[in-house]
Amino acid sequence: MKVKVLILAGGLATRLRPLTTNYPKILLEVGDRPFVYHQLRLLALNGFKRVELLLGFKGELVESYIRDNELEKLFNLKITYLYDGPKLLGTGGAVKRSLDRDKGSDSSDMFVVLYGDSYLDYDYQKILNSLDKSCLALMTVYKNDDSFDSSNVVFKDGEILVYDKKNKTQEMKHIDWGFNIFHRDIFLSFHEIYQKEIFDLSEVFQFALKNNCLQGYEVNKRFYEIGSNQGLQELKESKELKELL
Repeated sequence: MKVKVLILAGGLATRLRPLTTNYPKILLEVGDRPFVYHQLRLLALNGFKRVELLLGFKGELVESYIRDNELEKLFNLKITYLYDGPKLLGTGGAVKRSLDRDKGSDSSDMFVVLYGDSYLDYDYQKILNSLDKSCLALMTVYKNDDSFDSSNVVFKDGEILVYDKKNKTQEMKHIDWGFNIFHRDIFLSFHEIYQKEIFDLSEVFQFALKNNCLQGYEVNKRFYEIGSNQGLQELKESKELKELL
């Protein structure tokens, strides 16, 4: 699959300390293997070939683990790395920095963004096939009803009507699931207007929604995340992961 996947893995993971005091979250063990192993395997099983890890705190440990265990060869992936540098740019800023580095390359204008603490077991090709080429961003949503985290999306008749992570309403029954598709033009347009270096992906989504170029796709399988001790334990005990171990 030609579409490149960016994995955001630069956070400090303060909620998981002391587990992450000297260790990046993406290397926490789940089923006797670091979490990044499971993420890369899931991408390979879905046919992806190119992955870029956007790293920050202790990112060199992630790169060393992947190289030492020859995961590129094992999963038939081309894996590249981009480090945050001295200034934290936020999730959106980190993605924009990656796009700037790829400028002029033969990379596809469409790309996928995942979070480095999310395990999303799904047929990704179905999501990609649903993409409306007139839209510059696609957000996957799940009817959460505040079950696993606070719902933040109003999704009706196949459309995202509201997305807001700060101002919650009773109408919000869905949550952003974590498999995101973008066209580089939405980032270029956002930057041209706001001239921000540090920003969050949520701002790009809201910009796309405001400009009527955000597509929604509803998935029917829950997400797992390792951003908290509870989430980490739930993934360890999950049927989805155990089937692959």
